[in-house]
Amino acid sequence: MSLVRDDELTTELRTQRRLTLFRVLMLGAVFVLVLVWLVRGVLDQPHTPDNYTNSYSPSPAGHHAFVALLREKGYRVSQQSVVAKTVDGKDSNEALNLIFEPLPSLSSEYAQALESLVGQSDVVLVLPKRAYKAPEGLSSQGDDSAETASVVLTEGEYSLGAVEVVLDAAGVSEGLSVERVSDPTSIALADGRYETWLEQGEVGLQYFDIDLGFDYRDVVLMSEHGLPVAITLDRGATTLTLVSDPDLFSNRFLATDYAADLGLAVIGRDKRRREIVIDESLHGFTSDASVEYLAATPPGLWVTLSLLLMLGLFAWREVATARKSPEDAQGRRSRAYVIEGVARLMARARDYPAATKRLHKRAESMIVRDRLPIEREKLDALKSHSATGALGLIHAARDVSQLLKKEEHGRRTQREHNTDE
Repeated sequence: MSLVRDDELTTELRTQRRLTLFRVLMLGAVFVLVLVWLVRGVLDQPHTPDNYTNSYSPSPAGHHAFVALLREKGYRVSQQSVVAKTVDGKDSNEALNLIFEPLPSLSSEYAQALESLVGQSDVVLVLPKRAYKAPEGLSSQGDDSAETASVVLTEGEYSLGAVEVVLDAAGVSEGLSVERVSDPTSIALADGRYETWLEQGEVGLQYFDIDLGFDYRDVVLMSEHGLPVAITLDRGATTLTLVSDPDLFSNRFLATDYAADLGLAVIGRDKRRREIVIDESLHGFTSDASVEYLAATPPGLWVTLSLLLMLGLFAWREVATARKSPEDAQGRRSRAYVIEGVARLMARARDYPAATKRLHKRAESMIVRDRLPIEREKLDALKSHSATGALGLIHAARDVSQLLKKEEHGRRTQREHNTDE
């Protein structure tokens, strides 16, 4: 293989290596930024790690058993963060959205999103009542293994004002309040079916106090004294079901006579609906570092825009370099100085003698610049074409091209000869 060909291959390989290095650096930078962004989202702590009333929790006030019952009955249950993802009413869900005992503080924080969800989806909102706190260090009883360790919880109760914060966040606080009764009482459907007694302990039954004129559709559950425990409200095209007392769905009381039947009756009022989404964002399981939140708000928004900009630059670079490999530099100069120049001179001036002379000067300057050992008489021979018009101009351009090709061929032959020696 000739040295010229080797030079061409070396130049092309260098170009390809530069392009490959550019692609690797761009993709590496994008990967690192995305990795840092996602790691922050994973490591960022949730608002509250566990309040022991969520749908995952096996604690006395948790709702793990009821979720298992729903699945056993054929419901498709998913546990997500619906409220946290509902911003300005842009996210809707055709499933029944079930919210168990949301934290009042987070209900207030996500009030706009919660009210938006209530306005666009059917929601069952179970109000909070009991509050639990684990001692420092999560003290355990018995063996230290994960299978036998148990957390000792301290039970308290939310104030009625804190419970009504949830009603206010849902947009239904006007004309509706929450009260508690200390005397034992039973709960049943409005038609009297599935009557059950829940041992309330120190925290009495929680019920709704409804003002005259408050617009609601009907009462679903009530106490034996006619106190409404669950009611439904029309919210435009959707339905909001409010449950004042959460004990009915809790692990502690679910096995009480007819408690499970009452819970299923509240959830399954629409027999055709088989999909349920249980929201966990108001239990503190979400944080401001969720992927959607980071992508759409600063500082994550700047990372997103930076990634888009880098991808745009990468695409532009790919388009800019996706062309034919550079040709031999000598041939490119020949076209630039001879053929293109001749064509422009002919098109503009149509003064063929002057164009021929200009062609001679261009060729001469290129030969001197590149130090090509072309004999002067061969170069001067171009002037003889100046008197023959357009045809002479064409012949002059042809002669220049041949001179350059012969000289290039001569240099290539000499290099090959030297290499063989």
